[in-house]
Amino acid sequence: MNETIFTKRPAVRVALLFMLGILIAGQFQPHSTFVLVPLVVVFIIVAASVGWGRTTSLGDVTLQVLVVALGAYLQSIQQESTSTKILDPVEEEPMLVDGRIESEPVRQEKKTTFVLKTIVLRQNDRDDITERRILTTLRNRGGTSATTNLRCGTRLIARVMVGPFPRQRNPGEFNYGRYLALNNIQGIASIADAGDVVVTEEAPMSSFSALIGSMQRTLYGIIDQYHSPQQASFLKGVILGYRADLSTEVKQSFMNTGTIHILAVSGSNVAVIVLIIHSMFGFLRLRKKLAGAATIVGVVIFMFITGAS
Repeated sequence: MNETIFTKRPAVRVALLFMLGILIAGQFQPHSTFVLVPLVVVFIIVAASVGWGRTTSLGDVTLQVLVVALGAYLQSIQQESTSTKILDPVEEEPMLVDGRIESEPVRQEKKTTFVLKTIVLRQNDRDDITERRILTTLRNRGGTSATTNLRCGTRLIARVMVGPFPRQRNPGEFNYGRYLALNNIQGIASIADAGDVVVTEEAPMSSFSALIGSMQRTLYGIIDQYHSPQQASFLKGVILGYRADLSTEVKQSFMNTGTIHILAVSGSNVAVIVLIIHSMFGFLRLRKKLAGAATIVGVVIFMFITGAS
């Protein structure tokens, strides 16, 4: 029996081809219709080849193209779905938002930033019951003490100004808007003052979100304790994706050089965490299966701490 490219480790090869399709669609961003047509044509060719019992090299190549096309098609649908949910800016007109804070608020001297999941959007005296995840910035005109009652899980009503969604400025540079979209952020908004926020429901102290927020603050505190402010801000960005403490100059430098993705949680961060956890349990001489299971649990906890995105 002749071996084909899918004979040895077929699952790995299919996964790699599928990822290739996702990368192609993410780079060129084609409309799903343009991907669907060749996908159907290739599928018919593969089905005919299988029906006739002809497993030639051409059939193997066609099957690989089918997997790539399928990955590209699903990615294009995802991109179109995300783009339709983008919240359009409202020029010089505030919008009333009823929602719940989904991330631990990041408090700085002049502003507090958090992700707000909207339940109701009110504009021109008309309620629109819809869900959007909005990256919200609250200006601290009265100091950070005015925002101490805001925590992950807090429900509030706020008057916000919706801003333009970030777009890629120059070809080849880091696309911040695309990064936000991949993290399921559909809008950018600002709140002028804490007086424009009314808390309607306090965050439950024993919730899962509160536990994750407490773990985040503990990790940030440990890094701050053993490093200088500049080193700590960089480490928190590289390891945990927390960029609030980075200076504007540093973040702008990363953006100008197209390397801002270094400060976002990615596969390299997960690889480092896996190496640390697995080495630690290996040092304790645990069984391989137990060490593997503990490593998986550690990665899941790390995922939630960094935002589960």
